[in-house]
Amino acid sequence: MKKLIYLLVVVSAAYLSSCQKDVSVAPESTPPASTTAVTPTTGPLTPGSSAITDTIVNVTGFIKLELKKDTFNKDNIVIYFTPEAKAIYVPGEDAPYFQGFGAESLSSISSDGIALSVNELPLKNLGDCIKLKVSAKTSAVYKLSLIRRDSIPARYHVWLMDGLKKDSLDLSVHCSYNFDIVTSDTTTYGKNRFQVKVRPK
Repeated sequence: MKKLIYLLVVVSAAYLSSCQKDVSVAPESTPPASTTAVTPTTGPLTPGSSAITDTIVNVTGFIKLELKKDTFNKDNIVIYFTPEAKAIYVPGEDAPYFQGFGAESLSSISSDGIALSVNELPLKNLGDCIKLKVSAKTSAVYKLSLIRRDSIPARYHVWLMDGLKKDSLDLSVHCSYNFDIVTSDTTTYGKNRFQVKVRPK
């Protein structure tokens, strides 16, 4: 009986010792384990950088943006993300914008400078920046809104960048942005004021 108790004590001690060896603190010089999180960047990757490359990701989805003055005066566009699409204007893939009779107009700009009402392009690992063109017939307060988002991964946030005000708004959190258009001031409208950036947070 004593031999059995002694054997149990020895086995238990050996087991506890092995468990304690598994729980160890890594030295400070050891780099942390890599993760799959993507860090957004505003500059190009440097050669030899270990950062994640700006590759095309397999995302098929869209966002819908709206420019609105009031209940009756509004315009909207759709931006589709498709891995096989091109950022330049492609007839049959994109739809060019045609100026209507509304009080305001909204379009996105392809990489080769074409105003589009439907813009289809690939979503990149580090995100995309798409220029917007806004215009209006009368001076007033207008609202730019993200009114729909479909199948875009949650890690991608939709940012509206206002180049005139040097301001930005995460439309994934705050859906609308109010701003003034003054028809006598060309800096308040056109294709050089706003950009939408779809990028990992």
